[in-house]
Amino acid sequence: MTVTVRGPPTAHWKPVLARLTAAFAAGASFNLGFAPFGWWPLALAAPAALFALIRGLPPRRAGWTGASFGVGLFAFGTYWLYTCLHVFGLVPVWLTLVLQTILVALMSVYVAALCYVSNRFWLKPGVTRDWLVLPALWVLLEWLRGWLLSGFPWLSTGYAMIDSPLAGWAPLLGVYAVTWAAVLVAAAINVVCMPGLPLWRRGLAIGVAAMSFAFPQLLARARWTHPEGPPIPVAAVQGAVPQDQKWQVKNRELTMQRYLRLTDEAWGSRLIIWPEAALPVLSTQIPDYLHRLKEQGRAHDADFAIGLVDYQPATKEFFNGILVLAAADDGWYYKRHLVPFGEYFPVPAFVRTW
Repeated sequence: MTVTVRGPPTAHWKPVLARLTAAFAAGASFNLGFAPFGWWPLALAAPAALFALIRGLPPRRAGWTGASFGVGLFAFGTYWLYTCLHVFGLVPVWLTLVLQTILVALMSVYVAALCYVSNRFWLKPGVTRDWLVLPALWVLLEWLRGWLLSGFPWLSTGYAMIDSPLAGWAPLLGVYAVTWAAVLVAAAINVVCMPGLPLWRRGLAIGVAAMSFAFPQLLARARWTHPEGPPIPVAAVQGAVPQDQKWQVKNRELTMQRYLRLTDEAWGSRLIIWPEAALPVLSTQIPDYLHRLKEQGRAHDADFAIGLVDYQPATKEFFNGILVLAAADDGWYYKRHLVPFGEYFPVPAFVRTW
């Protein structure tokens, strides 16, 4: 007769809960790599911790661990949505929390997919998994997250590296080159910390990390841009109108006059820049204002680049753009990829009436 002695039910869940908690904490700490903190080494340590936590796990458990990491990353990294939706957008609290929860869950799916796929097809640590699969999947899923279903490109790893030596990778493929280099370093940290590895593999990982930091120094020797004519004086005018007051109708004229007064202090500059959506009006509402501004610029030999919302009556479309007022000609540049919640409300029309 065989007697099986089972431990308490909670004993099985303790390591699972500990792993999920550690993944959540690693994801939350990732946010400290971004502004205003700028502790970019944490943006390397956090992915390395995730890679260590999913090492050898069955695919489903790895996926749940990645999801927990994603919840920590996006729950803390998108806290500002509450202010954007409820405080400024006047969305009810309950709906704000529902939308935030849905967004965090959807964004966490990307990290969960990375962990599931890597452990489903490349479970065993090795050259392919550590140096090819993990960095490539991370970059691919960040790219998809930035574009799929309108995209949500916030909290891309490369942005945390802007003050690090890895930022030198940017001239190659932009933020995704920086992300790839950062995840390569994170994979190297993971390999160095693996138990029972031969010394040569740890040395190889250290070498890969060192080259990731050293290569941008070589890239810096290349001239990626070239001057076009002599330097010109540039002035940036910032009205600094609080967001909760900027779009109120009663403050519209005060804001417009404030920018004119500040611009009077910038004459002598060849180019004067006003920030994104500087004026709380549509361009079509202020033709006389813009005409006078252009005439003043012509009198002081100055051109303008003004952040302004444009409206096309024919198509009934709104654009977040930059209007250039120049002596030679005027022109618009429209932002091509608006960020959901930050620049538009990605919900059906009937939700807006709640």
